[in-house]
Amino acid sequence: MEKRKRHEGDDDGREHAPEGLSKVHEKPQPQGLQELGGQDSHILRLPAELRNRIYFEVMVSPTPIAIDEENHSHPGLLQTSRQLRREAIKIYEENNSFRVDLEDLKFAPQPSHWVWHSYVEFSSNDTMSFDSCWPNLVEWLRLYHAGHTDITLTLDSLDVPLHHVMDFDLDALFTMVNTMRECSWVPVAKVVAAWQCAVEEAFYTV
Repeated sequence: MEKRKRHEGDDDGREHAPEGLSKVHEKPQPQGLQELGGQDSHILRLPAELRNRIYFEVMVSPTPIAIDEENHSHPGLLQTSRQLRREAIKIYEENNSFRVDLEDLKFAPQPSHWVWHSYVEFSSNDTMSFDSCWPNLVEWLRLYHAGHTDITLTLDSLDVPLHHVMDFDLDALFTMVNTMRECSWVPVAKVVAAWQCAVEEAFYTV
């Protein structure tokens, strides 16, 4: 998975992604907690070191956490109190990897806790066709253009080979859409459609 970080303070008030892409291969080191006083939660009354141990034991998984339409919420511990959530959510998000299951590249669901996440892997069905994938890819590009997600897709970010489905540079397609974020979606959609025609011509021409 690749993610573009946003710029802050653009003239038009919108935040835009930088031109470069960066792929994160390693998770950050566990982050500690500071002592909190005066909290009502029983867990938050424990020493910070003990709270750390509880959070890591309960919320950190040794394998990627699958995210799909049935499983995309935070663990129950983070839903017990706002105070606990504020303290422990970074441990959950920064010390786990997440795997999103895509059917024909359909970019859904989009729960807020992972849509901006840097450590997302993708898996997909290996029986995809160009016709079934393309509409979902266009919708993903539209969401990316609108700033609803900074997650981009490349052939390398999937755990199945797609060269037999889309033999072109997905990264270049997202880069092109990124450079046109100042434009409305209408002209961008026309460029994407022209790209589709070129790919189909090359793909289906004998």
